[in-house]
Amino acid sequence: MLEIVLADGLTPLADHLTGVLSDPADDPMAPEWVAVPSEGIRRWLELHLARTLGNTGPGHTDGIAANFDLPFPGTLRRRAVEAMAGFSSTTDPWQPELTVWRLLDILDQNQGDPQLGPLATRPEHGSFYARVRRIAELFDRYSVHRPEMLREWNRHSDLGADGNQIDTNHRWQPHLWRLLTQAIPEVADPAERFHQALQALRTGELDLGLPHRLSFFGLTVLPAGSSFLALLDAVSTNHEVRLFIPTPSVPLAQSILDASRLVNVNDAVAQRRSMTRTANRFSELVAHDLVESWGTRSLETTALLSRLETTTAVTPASRGEDHGTTTLLQALQHDIRSGDAAAGRCEPAGFDNSVQVHSCPGNRRQVEVLHDAILHLLADDPTLSEEDIVVLCPKLEVFAPLIRAGFGRSASAGSAPDPANPTRLRYRISARELATVDPVSDALDAFLHLADGRFPASEVLDFAALGPVRRRFGFTDDDIATLADWIDRTNTRWGLDGRHRTRWDLPASFTANSWRAAADALLMGIAVRPDPTSGSTDMAVGDVAPAASDGDIDLVGRFAELVETFEQITGQVAGRHTAPVWADVLEAVVDGLFAVDQEDLWQHERVLRGIGELALQGHGSSTLLSIADVRSCLGALVAGDPGRSSLFGGGITVTSMFPLQWVPHRVVCLLGLDDDALARSNADGDDLLVIDPQLGDTDPRSEQRNALLQAVCTAGANLVITRNGLDLRTSHEIPAPVAVAELRDTLSATLTEPARSQRLPTDTAPPVPTPANRGARVEFTHPLHGFDASNFSANGDSTTQPWSFDPHMAGAAAARSARNPAAPVTGLLHEPLPPLTLHRVELSQLHRFL
Repeated sequence: MLEIVLADGLTPLADHLTGVLSDPADDPMAPEWVAVPSEGIRRWLELHLARTLGNTGPGHTDGIAANFDLPFPGTLRRRAVEAMAGFSSTTDPWQPELTVWRLLDILDQNQGDPQLGPLATRPEHGSFYARVRRIAELFDRYSVHRPEMLREWNRHSDLGADGNQIDTNHRWQPHLWRLLTQAIPEVADPAERFHQALQALRTGELDLGLPHRLSFFGLTVLPAGSSFLALLDAVSTNHEVRLFIPTPSVPLAQSILDASRLVNVNDAVAQRRSMTRTANRFSELVAHDLVESWGTRSLETTALLSRLETTTAVTPASRGEDHGTTTLLQALQHDIRSGDAAAGRCEPAGFDNSVQVHSCPGNRRQVEVLHDAILHLLADDPTLSEEDIVVLCPKLEVFAPLIRAGFGRSASAGSAPDPANPTRLRYRISARELATVDPVSDALDAFLHLADGRFPASEVLDFAALGPVRRRFGFTDDDIATLADWIDRTNTRWGLDGRHRTRWDLPASFTANSWRAAADALLMGIAVRPDPTSGSTDMAVGDVAPAASDGDIDLVGRFAELVETFEQITGQVAGRHTAPVWADVLEAVVDGLFAVDQEDLWQHERVLRGIGELALQGHGSSTLLSIADVRSCLGALVAGDPGRSSLFGGGITVTSMFPLQWVPHRVVCLLGLDDDALARSNADGDDLLVIDPQLGDTDPRSEQRNALLQAVCTAGANLVITRNGLDLRTSHEIPAPVAVAELRDTLSATLTEPARSQRLPTDTAPPVPTPANRGARVEFTHPLHGFDASNFSANGDSTTQPWSFDPHMAGAAAARSARNPAAPVTGLLHEPLPPLTLHRVELSQLHRFL
């Protein structure tokens, strides 16, 4: 039996899971296997299980949860495919990192193949490796999402996932796939192994080494869609499988399950058609506008679960206490949970700040306004703590430095208030996509960019200022400034020497304004300086650089050494080489151009490990790589370490949209909810999955909007949204993003007519600082500067609780008001300016003036 447990939140699901796990397993030493979709849900579930299963008694909070295996759901498929091959994924030749080298050799050896066409032709500019790597990743996606399609290709049937013939423009894909399977004869491809694993699991011949009881907790999206569904169906033949699925509305999910089960599973064509995204009409069952627009991903998952062939039991989890609909946010959530359309019956009390939308001029002001909004919530509710607040940001890589600047340094736990900064908050920025900076790998990429170009003066100076290069050649800040002056005085422009410039069809004799000419001029200037004891100032050689001082002799030598190293290494990187040859060249680059301190040797070693991995992956491949190919290949091998995922470590959690999906918080803040932050569907023209998408296929747009819906559903008391409302360049108003406009329309439909006119007026509202007025509006427009007087008063009158809490900004506002007393503005000019008399200026006059 496969059981599906539905609930409109993680807490009731976790309580139901606790009840299941309370029943001891047959083997008390075997770990409980609970798959989770994200690191945030994993950490939250660990804490919840510690408070429930591991609790030592009523009122105790010192519980321990141990012997739990909490993998990601994709681990199940990986184990099944590995079990059929008999080895781990690290040695699987069908990894995209390894198949790309087979594909490179295939395309090199089949350049005249008419079925491949221009695909095998190397681009004149750009990376051939990057193109082929994209194809390798495309085949890997097919093996996960459309394994049956690849099995059809293996049988020389060019059918797509819909059962029809593939379009002529895409016929190269099955042909290239068959060439790839012939090039890796030692092991079956992942699609074939997956099919074998399904059969072996159903018959009980395959043992994955898993416990009898398997749980999948918090899955909003089924990874790999229908193929993952087939795997669950096969595993449930001999295991207890339970899916704990959060959904916006349990009644709506139940109705979708009932309607989708009417499909005739014996009709293969009808079954296949029912799996396509366009053929599903479950949206007709949705009454709530926000669920219909934002909740498509969750509804697809529910419809997909109804296709399970195994007998399933659907169990709605008990939600527990309902806190009513006294606030606007609670009324919105109640309508979503019930699955009904907004009825316009909500009329909140006078002070209701449960939903706030702040329109700000620029990203910096968004951070400042959010900081003040959080401080207001903490001041209004003494029971609210920083641990109860989460900030979700769709553009965290853009906002992270602004948050550190706007929020200031995070306060430590239990620290006393700082008199210099009384508004300091405790917070943590947690996101794995914020990779740590690695100066050595950045310097290596910068050199490869230089070596693939003309060595322009500005880029060479920037390269010389990089930390590892400065360390290697001993350049100081003053040395970099001196080098810039010398480059200007020697008129150095581009090109290492005449031979280097032949790449741009210039004669080798043309060496003027090159780096070799600059180094020679500086060296000559040192060598032929006039004798200071002779009293003569004549130079022994006429056209050389001005003589440097005695203190610059060493710098000239180090600069000449840099140019000499450039010339030696650039000669080696010119042309195309195999991966092992490139690895030797890159090691010479790292050793010749970079140096690090003793405590940073790990950066040097990590880059060398990445270079060694390049040689290992490309071993046995005869493909010749260009420098553009090497840059593309090294990008993933020597990339910086992912950022820390320090969730639930105390203070406000600042993260991206997806790690904490469905994790409840009392206050949920959406920072930077702008049009450019919301994903759009970028369809790859070669991707057959986007031609006829099925239920469960990846869709960044619907996934991000689904994350917005989950944020609305998981906010316990307050939802705070900030967005850009004013263009900083033109001062024009920026229309609200579609998502914000949809939320506004839904809120309008939720409120009664009197409350709607009061809380959602059509005119633009200034920032309202007083508590009573703050609770009477939903949308706020903020001024350009934090020191604007409106942030500290209401309608010109001072108030004890202004909007801004920043004492420095308050002092700036007071000083500004004292210096510029308010005066009526009558116009820029009282009368027109006198006409401008133009006088002719001769060129000789300009010469004399200069």
